[in-house]
Amino acid sequence: TSGKGGGSTRHDQWKLVYDQSIQPNVQNPHSSMFELVSPILTGSHGLDVLSNTVTAMTDVACIRTNESMGMHVHVESKNYSLESVKSICQQFLRFEEIIDSFLPFHRRTGSEKCHSYFESNILSVMSRHHTLKGSLKAVSSCQTRVELYDLMNPGFRERYHKLNLQNLKTGRQPTIEFRQHHSTKDEKEVVNWVRFCVLFVVNAAKLPLLTGDNIPGDAVFDELFENIIMCPILQDYYSEKRA
Repeated sequence: TSGKGGGSTRHDQWKLVYDQSIQPNVQNPHSSMFELVSPILTGSHGLDVLSNTVTAMTDVACIRTNESMGMHVHVESKNYSLESVKSICQQFLRFEEIIDSFLPFHRRTGSEKCHSYFESNILSVMSRHHTLKGSLKAVSSCQTRVELYDLMNPGFRERYHKLNLQNLKTGRQPTIEFRQHHSTKDEKEVVNWVRFCVLFVVNAAKLPLLTGDNIPGDAVFDELFENIIMCPILQDYYSEKRA
């Protein structure tokens, strides 16, 4: 995973970056609004560093989160072929609604507040291609990376989608970004979501493209975890969170 933000261009240290999009907590309207940006974290050691950092934050009472805040996870994807990125996109479109089901209501498509945080990828693609099947075919038909990035993140709010590919388009950083999760100081919640995002990208990239007759029916929760995430611990964890 990779965390990157404003200010310093160094990516080997944790940073606090002012974020004017955050709404202050009601209890303290004059509080400082900032995002915590991680250095680039890799492997099990990176997860341990993340776990220790979030645990330390939990002990600081003055650090608070609210619904206006999100947790953005960047997963490195610089070595993936166009076909692999298309497969990642197809699987995200298939399972976006399932992923919604184990996140808080205000982070789900259709809730009153979600549009102020991000756009739905599947609704954006379906606005032009009408059905899930047509949307999956549109992804598989993309001939260039830019065509794919613009399909998944259209319009003036292009990077403000649950799955953001615009960093790949601009060359700012070689990552696929997940913007869907809420902000939290819960160490287990943070680490499990990072593991979910990494496994989703790594395993979805290996799947064959869905084209024509091999486009499956409606996606289900167990299929997501058994065929893509492939981690029983995460499956049990998110099964308990489903509404």
